[in-house]
Amino acid sequence: MKIVSKTIVALLISAIVPVVVFFLLGYFIAFIVGIGNLNLGELFGKPTDLITSFLLWAVISVSLVAPFSFGHVFFLGLPIFLVSWHFRAIRWWSTLVIAFMIGALPSTIFVFFFQDIGWSERSYFYQKINVLSLGFTAVAAITMGFFGLAGGIVFWLLWRYWVSPNSPEGRPFSSLHDVEIKPSSVNE
Repeated sequence: MKIVSKTIVALLISAIVPVVVFFLLGYFIAFIVGIGNLNLGELFGKPTDLITSFLLWAVISVSLVAPFSFGHVFFLGLPIFLVSWHFRAIRWWSTLVIAFMIGALPSTIFVFFFQDIGWSERSYFYQKINVLSLGFTAVAAITMGFFGLAGGIVFWLLWRYWVSPNSPEGRPFSSLHDVEIKPSSVNE
């Protein structure tokens, strides 16, 4: 496979990672809460209920998380990736910081600016900012940031070890061999 097609596959896989993480976390939490209300005979006595809840949670995870995940990857991650690739700045730490920001910033902007907005008599525009709204915004930013971080880790691992393990296009400038520049009189 060429480096471009491998990169597209790596971006698609990194967009699927938050969906899988959301599914596993949600199903694990629901399973733990359900264990407290059931005994083991009831839990394993009805496998159809277990399979039905598994499939229902899979549909919910894909329908709720996948559009946001693919939107973040292709509308925010792809342009940042192209700029980083141009400058050969794809390193593990830069990828993880940018992935966290790609996950956190859109949700922060959405949650913070659309909470309690209105008009007042003294000013044209106001927003009630209180501790609860700031706390909710911080929790949303950190949660979405970690979903972005999960996708970023997978993308960097795929980029580094599958897409371009030995290619100079995938390496930063600092890891390329020094080129010896000869004076023009030597070439003549």
